[in-house]
Amino acid sequence: MAVFLATISCFNPFLVSLLLQLVLFLPNFHQTDAKIGVCNGQLGNNLPSNQEVVDLYKSNGIQIMRMYYPNQQALEALKGSNIELVLGIPNDDLQRLANDTAFASKWVHDNVMNYYPSVKFRTIAIGNEVNPNDGPLAQYVLSAMSNIYDAIAYAGLKDQIKVSTVTYAALISNSFPPSRGSFEGASRSFMEPIINFLRNTNNPLLVNIYPYFSYASNPQDLSLPYALFNSRGVVVQDGELSYRNVFDAMLDATYSAVEKAGGPNVEIVVSETGWPSAGGTAASVENAETYYKNLLNHVKGGTPKRPGRAIETYLYELFDENQKPGAESEKHFGLFLPNKQPKYVKRVFWCSGTIEKCVGTMDPIADSDDDSEDEEVVVLLSLLLYEYYNMYYNYCMVWDSLMDFVGCNVFIGVTIVIECSLYTVKSKGKRKKRDSFAANISNALSQFAENGKRRVDVLEKKLHGSLPGYSGVRGSASIGEMGLSPLAAGMAECQALLNTMKDLDEDLYYKILEKLHDDVLWRQIFMDMPEQRR
Repeated sequence: MAVFLATISCFNPFLVSLLLQLVLFLPNFHQTDAKIGVCNGQLGNNLPSNQEVVDLYKSNGIQIMRMYYPNQQALEALKGSNIELVLGIPNDDLQRLANDTAFASKWVHDNVMNYYPSVKFRTIAIGNEVNPNDGPLAQYVLSAMSNIYDAIAYAGLKDQIKVSTVTYAALISNSFPPSRGSFEGASRSFMEPIINFLRNTNNPLLVNIYPYFSYASNPQDLSLPYALFNSRGVVVQDGELSYRNVFDAMLDATYSAVEKAGGPNVEIVVSETGWPSAGGTAASVENAETYYKNLLNHVKGGTPKRPGRAIETYLYELFDENQKPGAESEKHFGLFLPNKQPKYVKRVFWCSGTIEKCVGTMDPIADSDDDSEDEEVVVLLSLLLYEYYNMYYNYCMVWDSLMDFVGCNVFIGVTIVIECSLYTVKSKGKRKKRDSFAANISNALSQFAENGKRRVDVLEKKLHGSLPGYSGVRGSASIGEMGLSPLAAGMAECQALLNTMKDLDEDLYYKILEKLHDDVLWRQIFMDMPEQRR
């Protein structure tokens, strides 16, 4: 170990410090995991039984279910399952719940108290995506929420069961940039009293967030990488906040609107988000897999406006629903096929909290009775490869020198070896401790990746002239006098050369800049070319 530390200290002292922290203090390292649930829609004529659905949640480590209306058979199946439930009240019941307190009390008795505490109710969601500009339902939402809340409070459960409603991004006006997000007109009259109620009762607001529909309706102005969390740089700069994905921009626009409506401390829960695998623009298995994988890695760390705060998020949805109305894509949001087979077979795209709880892997270890060594090796190698890829992409590619780059890779390799050795301890008596170590290392890697992203932000600010002492334009000062990193210096040189090429249109200009930013070899070739060839 001493030889190894001495070796990497030649690359970067920071690596030594971080590695020592991981090795010596790892059992005390904690990071808040996001609460992840999956929506259980039932608009299909080929879906498994309610008991099979509950068994599927349990076998795949899915700890929270969102259900859109009370289904007595499903509630019976959930008894004793330890699965938390977000239970919806359909829009058709809003008027009666608002006008009849006795009916609200009976609803709580029949659908909550009859099953509590065997069923772990998390939230009652009154109404779904009610639009104040479309029909009379909006006038009933707040009163229905209040009556259900009073019935829950009367049962002594207001601190155990949340009460809210589900809204959606379409009600937000002026959402670009995100800091301008607000409710206006009828939406403001509808939402302000609801937000005031949520603030006073300490309840969250549930919001459906769909980057897919934003992209599909406007592919000319939104890029696919921006929608899939794959943008390599900042796409939207909003004051001091930088946005690299549509999800963050939509959610922070909602935070801004809720703040302006009087709820600066109201929590927002993402009650639906997903990407279809077929039936529409950019709807494919590959894109859906990419979205879910990146989403679940991302929500642990919050948004630019609310950093470091894990986002409670619900994936839409468990199964494809062949009777779902609307566009064809609406039928293809399922994580599983109706025969209960994962749609994203043998692809590791979802780990919820610990290294063993993965959907989409081959025969998840959590279900294994014999603790098969072969199964452990297959899943472990997949997970480690996935972690290495994320770390390499987010961190190693932005080092300024070859030695730093090698040091970064050495660090990740040793970290993975440590994780592997901790994970493959075979004694079942040490299983919990082993899981804890593995989860801690996984969290440490995530934190390391976040540090890398911050480094990218700094480099980009240097490049675009938003840091003191650097204008972003080649002037009379030398590169050394500017004090730039090699990446920024090379880009400054390339950009100065590009600025002399007057026939470039704007689109081509930025495409070339992106290519030069991502590839150090092309930067050198470009700078060394004769002017005519360039």
